[in-house]
Amino acid sequence: MVNEIKPAVGTGNALSQAEIRYCLSERIRIETMEAVVNTQFSGQVSRFNASVDDYNSRCANYRYRRSDMDAARSAVEANRASIESAARALVWSWR
Repeated sequence: MVNEIKPAVGTGNALSQAEIRYCLSERIRIETMEAVVNTQFSGQVSRFNASVDDYNSRCANYRYRRSDMDAARSAVEANRASIESAARALVWSWR
């Protein structure tokens, strides 16, 4: 797993490499969760929506150095399978 730091809420913040890794990883988690959330379970839908809201509040608009983004993207993609697996397990735990 890659080292991630959850960025502060806000827009236009300059993020560190670890914060960029969080945003990139969280986007993968959200995409994965969206595919497995059972809309018949309102609890799953509520938790998924809360995750999306939190992501949007931190990662919708940020600044970064190109070298930090490139390094973060490489690290996250190398761990994509484990990020997706953890996201599926999280949704399944919401049942």
